[in-house]
Amino acid sequence: AERPDSNYRRPSLRPPVIHRGWFDDTLPRGLPAQVAFAYLDSDFYGSIRTSWVHLYPRLSSGAIVLVDDYCDPDRNPRAWAGLPAVKLACDAFLAGKAESMTAVPGCGDLAMGFLRRDAGPAGGRTA
Repeated sequence: AERPDSNYRRPSLRPPVIHRGWFDDTLPRGLPAQVAFAYLDSDFYGSIRTSWVHLYPRLSSGAIVLVDDYCDPDRNPRAWAGLPAVKLACDAFLAGKAESMTAVPGCGDLAMGFLRRDAGPAGGRTA
């Protein structure tokens, strides 16, 4: 069987680094100084909040963050609402910030959120 990292060797891409452990233990020291893309899939309020606390300050201007299980039934009525704490944690963390989550409609009951880091003139944020 082919190893998963062989997908990265073919086009000469650097494979991802996997940090095993709890978000509280791995994110403070495991994230690069700047992040252009992140995919959050951690299901619970505490782990999503921890992810934002450590990720947000490192997001580069224009960075994209996708959040799995971000269900906004007003924007996407078919979305699966089985993990409501994901939306609550995202919305609470981003309150008062220049950016906010946008629900991404998808096939069937897909529940996904999208955020693009503000590319404004004030260091990536606008007033």
